[in-house]
Amino acid sequence: MTYLQFDEIKDTGKTKVWKVTNSNDGSVIGAVAWHGPWRKYVLRTPPYDCVWSPDCLQDVAAFIEARMEERRR
Repeated sequence: MTYLQFDEIKDTGKTKVWKVTNSNDGSVIGAVAWHGPWRKYVLRTPPYDCVWSPDCLQDVAAFIEARMEERRR
């Protein structure tokens, strides 16, 4: 987590919300918040309010790793 900073911005008593920013320039990437329909914390990114579960993030990371491996060959 050297490139990201997580700062708690809200506590409802049941769940919390963290702002996610770029550690280098402070730009806002999104927020980690509870997503009731999925019953888990997700990453929400502006401007489309796209929600990311840990499984989705792992899929994105795996895709990027595969592309990097292709590039190394």
